Amino acid sequence: MMVMFLCPRPVVLVTAMEERSGNIFPMNLMGSLGDGYFSFALNAERQASRCVRRVERVALSSVPYDKQKEARELGKQHMQTSADWDRLPFGIRRCLQFEVPVLEFALSVREVKIRVARDLGSHTFLSVRLCGRKKCAEAPAFFMIHGMYQRVRSLNESARR
Repeated sequence: MMVMFLCPRPVVLVTAMEERSGNIFPMNLMGSLGDGYFSFALNAERQASRCVRRVERVALSSVPYDKQKEARELGKQHMQTSADWDRLPFGIRRCLQFEVPVLEFALSVREVKIRVARDLGSHTFLSVRLCGRKKCAEAPAFFMIHGMYQRVRSLNESARR
């Protein structure tokens, strides 16, 4: 886990829909498995993880750097059973084949189907297959770094001055 946290990680907003309700929340633990497959992990104790396991398919919207505040504000959604779609800090549109709401300013949208879900201690590991992808815009993406890594960067920067 520490090795994973050393590298900057892209932040996406995950949309999971169940009949009439659904949720949207940020996630940053993911990686490619190759050949159209990748994995991600969610805290097993949170409502978001349970919702994703139930629906078995989600949309992942990449977040532009200039919209990081809006993405961070949705962190509380991990604890909620559903989103209040009328109160989101941004507009939404429907994605490709799953037709779930995604953020209107997404850089890209990936639709994935969950193939394997395993509880591994504090997190649920999910292996997914890419079902669709649409590139929507070009801009710098929002990435997250661990606080310890940022502290080292700050110290190194101060030492150079």
